[in-house]
Order: sequence, then C-alpha cells, then structure tokens
Amino acid sequence: NPVLFLNRKGKLFLFWIAVAANKWAYSILRFRTSTDYNGNDAPVWEWQDNILLKPDDNFAKEVEKKFKEMPDNQAGWSAYAPQYDKMILEASKDPMKRSFGWMTRIHPITLENGRILLPLYSDGFNFSLVAISDDDGTTWRPSLPIVGRGPIQPALAGRKDGTIVAYMRDSGDAPNRVHISTSSDNGESWSVSKKTDIPNEASVELCKLKDGRWAFIGNDTNDGRYRISLYLSDDEALSWKWK
Repeated sequence: NPVLFLNRKGKLFLFWIAVAANKWAYSILRFRTSTDYNGNDAPVWEWQDNILLKPDDNFAKEVEKKFKEMPDNQAGWSAYAPQYDKMILEASKDPMKRSFGWMTRIHPITLENGRILLPLYSDGFNFSLVAISDDDGTTWRPSLPIVGRGPIQPALAGRKDGTIVAYMRDSGDAPNRVHISTSSDNGESWSVSKKTDIPNEASVELCKLKDGRWAFIGNDTNDGRYRISLYLSDDEALSWKWK
C-alpha cells in the first residue's frame, strides 16, 4: 500500500514497506524523495532511507490506559494476541514489536502549522498510530497509539477547531463498522477508537473539499466489496446527510 505525498515545499515523497521474514508484523517503513518529477519519465529519486519510529515506554502505558477505557471483550484478534487484551498489553512492552510493522495505506495530511501526519497501522497490534514530522519530512517520530479493537488504516482530516479526526477500517470483532478516533493535540495522542454506524468491508478515505464539506468513501457493506459509496457532510463529520 504505497503512498505518494507532496510536502509544502514541493518535494515528492514515496512511502512504502519492506516486508521482513515474510510477516507483515515485521515490516520496515521506507521512503524516498524527489524534486525532479515533472518530466515525461519516472521521478528521479534523490534520497532513500528507512523510518524507524522506536516508540518508548509511553506506548505501553497508553495501551494499558486505553484498554481500561474499553468495555471488556475477548472477541478480538491480532497476530500477537490469541488472548487479545492480555497479549496485546504484553506485546506493547516489547521494544522490538512496537518499533517494527508500521505500514502505510492512506495519504498524510499537513496541518496549518506545517506539521505532517503520516497515518500508519500494524497487523501485529491490530491498531494504528501516526508518524509526526515538524521539519517537512526530514525526521519522524511516533504519536501515541490509536488504541481499540481493530482500528487500522486511518484516514485523517482536521476540523476548524483544531481537532483531528481519524476514520479507520474495522479489523476487529463483528459487526464490522468504520472506527473513529480524535486528537486535540495535533496528532500527539488519540481517543479510544469507537465504532460508528457506517458498515465496513475494507479501507476508507476521508478528505476535506474546497467548499468546506467533507467526503467519506468506503465499501459500506458487510458481505463483500461489491459496492462503494460516497458520503458528504456539511458539519465536519458530525453527520453524513448525503450518500
């Protein structure tokens, strides 16, 4: 699930993953950049490196805190967690597990202060976080995780009051519904994800239109990806009046 992105200085970024040991949970996040991409040929890539986020012990503390806010439910699953809650909590304490396996899917957004938020998710933890850059993509660091039972592949948009909204694919327990989480500190931390009433079968997209409305797109079914629907909101995703 590679992602292309232009920063505010016009530099082109390509984000993707290298899968180590044939396991998604050990993927390595990579990127390359170009300033020579307007010709008829492929971009001339000038730099390539890995993004190693290395979440610290606050990651584990946040997972434990947020799991206490969720209702008790042992129906979830992830690669690290046959006994979901207990084993996710243990995995979050492992520096190796929380440093690898963060994967791309949805495009980043740039906040008014210039901060870039790159949405990421993990098949190991079966939840998400964002990579944060305050220097136009030169360096990156992790947010606290977006914790829930199966919120993956976040799509982001910012409200006028500064709140960042994440809509996410449901990789947790049935019934599958689009997850939502919000951040009030420019992506540093996130509320526990909760299911909306929108059915979900695959990844989703969320964006702000030039006229101020928000658009959501996804497979709003529970039995296959045979339908894709476009939703529109005029109140920043508080409600979706048109589909």
